[in-house]
Amino acid sequence: MERLSATLTDMVRPVIGGVQVHVEGTCFAVACICSLGYNVRRKLRNGSWDSGWHLSTAAHCTPEFGQTSGRPAGQPTLGSPIGTEFLDPPTFTNAEDSACPVGRKCRRSDFGLIQYSITNLAFGKIAWPSLGSTAITATRWVTGVYPPFDGTPTHMVGRTSGRTSGQVLATCADINFALVDVWLICQGRGSFANDRGDSGGPVVRETGVPDEVWSVGTFIGSDPQGRAVFSTTSQFLAELEGTGTGTYHLDISAHPPPGVSISGHTFLPPGVACTWMANVSGGVPSYSIEWSGLFSGSGSRIAGVTSSSGWLFVRVTDRAGHTGEDSIFITVDESAPTPPDCNE
Repeated sequence: MERLSATLTDMVRPVIGGVQVHVEGTCFAVACICSLGYNVRRKLRNGSWDSGWHLSTAAHCTPEFGQTSGRPAGQPTLGSPIGTEFLDPPTFTNAEDSACPVGRKCRRSDFGLIQYSITNLAFGKIAWPSLGSTAITATRWVTGVYPPFDGTPTHMVGRTSGRTSGQVLATCADINFALVDVWLICQGRGSFANDRGDSGGPVVRETGVPDEVWSVGTFIGSDPQGRAVFSTTSQFLAELEGTGTGTYHLDISAHPPPGVSISGHTFLPPGVACTWMANVSGGVPSYSIEWSGLFSGSGSRIAGVTSSSGWLFVRVTDRAGHTGEDSIFITVDESAPTPPDCNE
């Protein structure tokens, strides 16, 4: 359970989006202290999920923009280590992509990934303070990616400003990021308030469903007119998916809770040994499965010898902490036949 009495600059476990993150080194003559965007997982092309977990932040929140240096990171500071820099896509030139102006180094997003060395994180969840506050009074589930349009209402969560709101002013503006000498192609602009240290924080839109938001992007700074600039999530995902071996895609959104159903006999004579199976679907692997009621235990199946009628319950918990439940009533009666897959 999140420590909801914390602020965005405190140690927060499990780790969620919007809180402070600190990468080793110096960024623009100060410590590299920014905001965590989203917790991320990788799926290989063969359909299996990678065992590693990652967090996103702004690439300029590391000392070497466009280079993966493996620097350690902590939350909220380096004194509380959580992982190391994992991926900061390289810049490209006009020779590689004509969208890049001649003579410039370019990127399509200001995103980077840090690989977790801890497991105490909440996948798909971001902090949700009151507007203008950094106190974490609630959280929200990120349930999808939303391609923004002009006028899209948005919220930003950052370690300095807390939660602010506004709307999208532009969806594809090229930005001269002079501080790192990089031309950022097709970035978003917004009207939400921001401050130094908010970089890397999530930019989201409310879905209309309680406690759920869509990911719009990640805040990366302000332009000379004071407008907020963000890299869209779709640009971020596309850029990272094309990096390195190109054998994986990234997923930042929470998935529906796992479903579970019990299969097995429900009408049995007394003194018969049978087995019941938990059939799990959805959610985020891996799963913890607990049985209670007539028989208790853990694992995908439970065996027991019938003695009296009653309920059999199963509860599954996935890696994201979501749960699913099912139950069946087993009637034990002298007149019931013994199934061939059970033993007397």
